[in-house]
Amino acid sequence: MIKAGFFECDITPPYRADSPGNFGKRKIKHFSDYLKVRAVAFYDGEKKYALIGSDTLGCGPLFLKRLQAMLPDVNFIHSASHT
Repeated sequence: MIKAGFFECDITPPYRADSPGNFGKRKIKHFSDYLKVRAVAFYDGEKKYALIGSDTLGCGPLFLKRLQAMLPDVNFIHSASHT
């Protein structure tokens, strides 16, 4: 039997936080949509798998190392959508 679990978390930054891009310093003034992290995890009785998607520009190697450290026995794929 395969077990599955789902997760969603709001990662929207606060108003007036720095907004990357456009070669200049600017602050967030409004949101079109909230930013989320969504995941689905599977366990087949032997191995654990997770598919993780986040509404971010990307994640560097340090983030992925920390994610591996937090999920040592999970085979995962992380995808960052460009927002």
